[in-house]
Amino acid sequence: MTRPAPILIFALALTGCAHPKEVVVVRTLSAPTGLERQMEIDTQQMAHGAQAGEFSPAGMVERQLATVGMVRARKAVEGAIELTAELPTPGYRLTARVAPRPEQFCRIDLALVAVAPDGTTKVAETAPWWAIHALETVAAGLNSLLPPRLAPLDEARFSRLSAQAAALAQKGQDPPLSMEDYVRVPRPLDAGESENYFAPPSPAEPEPAKTDGSDEE
Repeated sequence: MTRPAPILIFALALTGCAHPKEVVVVRTLSAPTGLERQMEIDTQQMAHGAQAGEFSPAGMVERQLATVGMVRARKAVEGAIELTAELPTPGYRLTARVAPRPEQFCRIDLALVAVAPDGTTKVAETAPWWAIHALETVAAGLNSLLPPRLAPLDEARFSRLSAQAAALAQKGQDPPLSMEDYVRVPRPLDAGESENYFAPPSPAEPEPAKTDGSDEE
C-alpha cells in the first residue's frame, strides 16, 4: 500500500485542525520551470481578497489573461472552463483551464502554447521573452488572489505590440528562449506596461579595430 507523502500529511494536519484563516490559499502543483503552471486556489479566500462579488474564479483568470493578450475564446468543457488568449507575439497563445476541486478549491492549469501554420497547438518548450513574461505575469497575478494591477490590453495597443514583434522576428532579433535563458535576461522596469514590445538586446558586437595608428608604437 502506498504511504501518503509527508507533505500531504502535514497539509491535512493543518486543514484539519487550523482555523480557516490559516489554510494555505494557493497550492503550487508544478515546479517553477517549463512553460506551463498548475495551481489550486482557495475560492473562499479569493473572495475575501477582492471586492465582494467582483468576479468568479474563471472571471479572475480571464481578467489576468486580458492584461497580456486578447481573450478570444471561453468555453465550458466537461465541467471546466477553458480560456484562450492570443498574445502579441505572433504564433503564441496562453491557455487556461479552470476546474472545480474538492472543498472550496479550484484547479487552474496555465500553458504557453505555440501555434503551428496548420493551426495545431502544443505546449511550447521555448518562446520569445515577451511570451514567457506573459505566462509569468498571469501566474503571479493568480497567486496574489488580487485584482490585476495592469489595465486590460486594448485592440490598439495589441496591434501596435504585434507589429513590433513581427518586425523584430523578421530581423531575427526576437529568438525563442528556454526558461533557463529567460531568467538570465535583464528585465525592463516597465515590462508589461510599456507601449513598446520588449525583446532582449542582441549580444554586443566587437568594437572595430582602430585604423588611425594610435595604438602603434
